[in-house]
Amino acid sequence: MSSIPRNPRTSPGTGGPGPIAAASLLSSPRAVAMILIAAGVSLVLGAIFADPLGISGGGEGFGWKQMIAAIAGLVLALLGTGVLLGGFSGRGVRHEPLVPLDTPE
Repeated sequence: MSSIPRNPRTSPGTGGPGPIAAASLLSSPRAVAMILIAAGVSLVLGAIFADPLGISGGGEGFGWKQMIAAIAGLVLALLGTGVLLGGFSGRGVRHEPLVPLDTPE
């Protein structure tokens, strides 16, 4: 008899979600958008408050590494907002021909 389980999902009493539940969570555009927004906002806040938190790596003022982190966080948050609002889904895009299909004769 093989020691490999037939069902790779975890049973309800063993803790976290199984691999299938985690994969289905990331297949939802809303969940991906929320993760991107949360990561972006966290990165921006971490960059802004790096000096008081003691994670700036020395120096005074807002350094170039903090600027890069703040811009990257802003890009992630804006990308997540675009996904959340459906701007990147392509569902609302109308594809019309450049020339009319039925021409009068």
